[in-house]
Amino acid sequence: MKAGLLAPALGLMIMAGVAESAELSSGGDLIRAMYQRYAGKWYANFRLEQKVRVFKDGKPDREEIWTEIIQLPGKVRSNIGDPAAGNSEIYVTDTNYLFRNRVLVRQAKVVHTVLLFGFDVYCQPPERTIARAQEAHIDLGPIYETTWHSRPVYVVGARKDDLGSNQFWIDKEHLYCVRLIRRSGQDLLEVELNKYERLGGGWIATELVFKRNGQVSTTEEYLSYQILDRIAPETFNVKELK
Repeated sequence: MKAGLLAPALGLMIMAGVAESAELSSGGDLIRAMYQRYAGKWYANFRLEQKVRVFKDGKPDREEIWTEIIQLPGKVRSNIGDPAAGNSEIYVTDTNYLFRNRVLVRQAKVVHTVLLFGFDVYCQPPERTIARAQEAHIDLGPIYETTWHSRPVYVVGARKDDLGSNQFWIDKEHLYCVRLIRRSGQDLLEVELNKYERLGGGWIATELVFKRNGQVSTTEEYLSYQILDRIAPETFNVKELK
């Protein structure tokens, strides 16, 4: 670029940044911006293998290998250990199903906030994400800017210095989710989404850290991941586990 063009170009970039910041006056605005940034580019089907470490009283308790198959928006199957054993969790139609030895032992309606803000937000109409965020009791009015791991972020759902309300944190440059905080009864739950890498036309956090009341409870380390062309419908069949 010629020196004479540098200053005007920088000026336009700064003005664009100011305009973008000014337009984001609410969490709803940010959700729409996240969708628009990656609409038609984000992957829809993928598979991953991850190392899951579970902690008890802050100390390592056990380690497992999980495989997950995800279909966006809204479907996840997690096979715990050997898939043939039938120990799985399936999230579909806003409900989480837990199987042990191919027997359904628990089901519960839940807003899967990691799935919602880490993936679904880019693959479904913004109004659907906004509705789900409200179901998760996130106030989409408050929004402010701060830093997280030395990077600028947007925070939605809380005022500055409030780390006790339900909220989500979004990297300002790439518009991906880096932190989630929510209340569950007397507990404060937090998820960090770290070590992002490119995947297709989107991104994927390859390390997740789950905390309960400030103490690490689980970590997930993605060992491999790949985009899939299609996923067999029976993968998410909760009536008859395959």
